[in-house]
Formats: sequence, C-alpha cells, structure tokens
Amino acid sequence: MADQQWLSKLKDELGKSPMTLNTVIGFVLLGLEKMTELEFQCPCNPYRNALFSSAFFVIPAIMSIIVMLIANKFRCASGKCWEKCGKLISCFMPGMVWLTLLCFDGKYYTCAATSWEGEYVNMDSDGSLKWCQPMQVNETEMKRRRLHFEDSMFWSQVGTLQ
Repeated sequence: MADQQWLSKLKDELGKSPMTLNTVIGFVLLGLEKMTELEFQCPCNPYRNALFSSAFFVIPAIMSIIVMLIANKFRCASGKCWEKCGKLISCFMPGMVWLTLLCFDGKYYTCAATSWEGEYVNMDSDGSLKWCQPMQVNETEMKRRRLHFEDSMFWSQVGTLQ
C-alpha cells in the first residue's frame, strides 16, 4: 500500500514539473554511462570505430528525448508548436546531458577519432585509461599516434566546457 502511494506521488510530481523529470532521467543516464564505462571496448578498427562510438552517442540521447516527449504528452497539432517551445526544449535537456557526459568522459570520442588498427589496451598502470595501441609500427609512429590519442581526449573534454 505504501509503495502504491509513493509511486502515485512520484507520478504526480513528474507530471507537474519537467525539471523533476529531467533530473530523474539525468540520473538514469548517469547510471547508464557508468555501466557502459565498465563495458566499453573500442573495436580498434578504422572502419568500425566511428559507427560503434556513434551508437553510444545517438541511441541513448534519442531514447531520452522520446521518453521526455511521451512523459510530457507533447503533441504538435494545428500549428501550436511554438506555444509549447519551452516544453519542447526541456525534452531535449536529458539528451544534451548525455552528450556532455560522453564528451567529458573522452573515450567514446577518442575511439571514433582513432584511424588505425590496433589492440584496446591499458595506457596507464592503474588501467583507468585505455587506447587503441597500433600494431607493427616503429617507436616514432607509436609516439605520434599516442599524442593524437591524448589530443583527442583533451579536445573532447575541453570542447565540453566551452
């Protein structure tokens, strides 16, 4: 009985305020990003990297926008879309939060920016940062590609702050 009252109260609150719903979906997306962080494995294939990483950017963002549109019962009928502009903008906020989280993380963007075949390995001793280490290249080329990787990571994170 208490569970039903709590659920009913939550539904009422979510229906009243788009900001509350945005917050809830934002936390769900944050949890999703933390889960994918553990499972993310860049294919290190120049033909698949961008497509694979794009799926991480696009699918959850679109799904969150659709959930927000449904939850807000957004309908664009008889040319009254402009009157609902604020409501529409709030529907895009969780998607924008998702894109910001992924860019700030950096590894999804750097995977997409990697243009060589390699093996997805730990870059540092604690295993917190991985990269596509190229196979069968000399030391100079290895350094050049590692710098490219580090630059991609940096610009992904800095671009998010601007």
